Amino acid sequence: MSDNLEAIELEDEGKFVFDAKYKKQLIQYGIFVGMLFLVFFILMLATLAGRESWAYGLRGQVAEVLGRSDVEINFSLGQLEAVNSPFAVSLAAFPLIEDDGQQPAGRHAVIIRIPTLFGPVPAVYLYEEGQKTATFIGFATLNGRVAGIVEANARYTQIAYWGKRIPAIFEKD
Repeated sequence: MSDNLEAIELEDEGKFVFDAKYKKQLIQYGIFVGMLFLVFFILMLATLAGRESWAYGLRGQVAEVLGRSDVEINFSLGQLEAVNSPFAVSLAAFPLIEDDGQQPAGRHAVIIRIPTLFGPVPAVYLYEEGQKTATFIGFATLNGRVAGIVEANARYTQIAYWGKRIPAIFEKD
């Protein structure tokens, strides 16, 4: 009987031998991990595919806010700029290009999500390189009375804070 056991050990030397129940569990775990990777891959593809649409929508919101503001702007919005900052998740910047389309103006239209008493709201700022503060233009999704209330409540706190913070974000870029 011991000769028979030695023969099995020699044949299986260098191989992993698992019990049937462990083998079944490993297969189940492998299938589960494979499904997680598949879901992750699909989410990544959806994110990459939607990035262009997201940038187009933000650009439209910034253009709308700039269009209804009292500030005279003789520039057009460029394409979405990459901002090298942890705030890039809540901030998008578009360069303002002169009407002749040749020279960048050194000015940026920035849309950033700021917290207010009514929840996070996208605010649009104009920032010119070298300035110490960005100029608040307006809120992208609020109009009328609600926009006035939010602006009045946040004027000296959140709006002023992000107006001073935006130049620091661009300096680190």
